[in-house]
Amino acid sequence: MKLIYILLPFLLLCSCSEDDDPVIIEEEDHSVKIEAYYTLKNDNRLYNDVDSDVFIYYGIYSSHLLEYDTFEDGVWSNEEGELRPDLHFKIDSEGKCEFISKRYDEIIMILLVSKYYNMMAHTGFSSSKPGTSAKFIFNN
Repeated sequence: MKLIYILLPFLLLCSCSEDDDPVIIEEEDHSVKIEAYYTLKNDNRLYNDVDSDVFIYYGIYSSHLLEYDTFEDGVWSNEEGELRPDLHFKIDSEGKCEFISKRYDEIIMILLVSKYYNMMAHTGFSSSKPGTSAKFIFNN
């Protein structure tokens, strides 16, 4: 019985180790930040392109858009079918839009339709790694 009292503290001390600390895995920030501005003729100031449409397409390159004939409300179409956006956002009063990408390992294409000029621009990334951002400036 005395042997148990002698071995018990020894076992407790040996079983606890600094190596047994829990491993804390920090999640990467997969937020995508988009900014949209426009300029006026003979004016270099940037104005927030408020309420511009931001369409997000996963898994396609912008070159795929050449296969489609028409575009309306984020939907590209041709005789064979449609390509719909995976996500849709609006640019806020500060000229910005931010969202968390749930499919961060996929190709991402961002298409922006300017509310002020009714023009469109796009950019793409091989993935939405931490720090992904796009800035659009429309000029007349």
